[in-house]
Amino acid sequence: MRFLARGRDVDGSYLVYRHGKQNGCARRVSSTASGTKDLAVDVAEAQIRLYRREECLVESHVWDLYGDCDGTLTEKLSLNYGTGCCSTYVRINLRAMGWQDFLARAPPALWPLVALTRDGATGAAVEKARDAIEARTDRTSSERADHLAVLWFVAEAEDVAVHLLRAYLQKRRLMESTLYKSIFAEGELAGEARGEVRAYTETITQVLIRWLGTLDVAFRQHLAAFSDRAILRAWQQEAIYLHGADDARKLIEKIEATPLPPPAPTRGTSS
Repeated sequence: MRFLARGRDVDGSYLVYRHGKQNGCARRVSSTASGTKDLAVDVAEAQIRLYRREECLVESHVWDLYGDCDGTLTEKLSLNYGTGCCSTYVRINLRAMGWQDFLARAPPALWPLVALTRDGATGAAVEKARDAIEARTDRTSSERADHLAVLWFVAEAEDVAVHLLRAYLQKRRLMESTLYKSIFAEGELAGEARGEVRAYTETITQVLIRWLGTLDVAFRQHLAAFSDRAILRAWQQEAIYLHGADDARKLIEKIEATPLPPPAPTRGTSS
C-alpha cells in the first residue's frame, strides 16, 4: 500500500479470520530512519484505508528491527490526533524474539529477516528460514529466490559466517534472484578489498534505485569516491533495511553530507 500524497509505503496488509470473522491486519517494518510520530501517522492512515477497502476491523503490527534484545517483546502504543480520535497499534520488538518463535508467528514476507532476531544469527536459523521460504507455494521460484537473497544479505550483515551461508544458500539458487543478479552481475566480488567496495557500492545503488527509480549522476560519483569498507558496509546495512522513499532520500542526504576522503597521493610525488 502506498500513500501517494507523501510517497510513503506501508509494507503490507492482509485479511485474517478470527473466531469466524474476517479481520484486516496492516503490517509495517520500522527502522531507526522512521520517526515515532511519522510512523504512528502512517499506521493510522493504513488503518483507515484498509478499513475503507475491506470494511472490517483492523489490527496493526509494527515490527521494530532495532529494538533492545533485553526489551519488551510486544508493546501497545497509540496516537491521539483529536478529541476522541485515537489510533492504536502493537509494536513487536524483533530483537527480543527467538528465531523459532519468529518463524512460527511472523508473516512469511518477514522470514528473510530471521538473523535480526535475538538468537537468529546462526546457521541453524538461516537453514530453517531457507526451508520455510522454499516451501511457500504462493510465490514463484524467482520471488522465493529474491527472498533467499535478502536472507543472505541480512545474515551477512549480522555476521553469520560466510562458509555457513554458502553451505545453506546455493549460488545456483541465488542466481535466479533478480536482486542478486543485479548486484553481482559483474561476477563474484567478495574476497578482495576492491571487490568488496564495488559490491557495497552496487548494493547501495541498486536498493536506492528500487525505491526512487533513478539516481543523480553527481550522487553516484560522490558515492563512488568512497573506498572505506567500514563506512560503505554501514551504509549498505541501512540501505537493506530501508522501507520507503522517504527513508531512501534520508540515506542519500546522509551520504552527501559525508566529506569526501582525501585523494590518494600521486605516484612519484615526494612529501
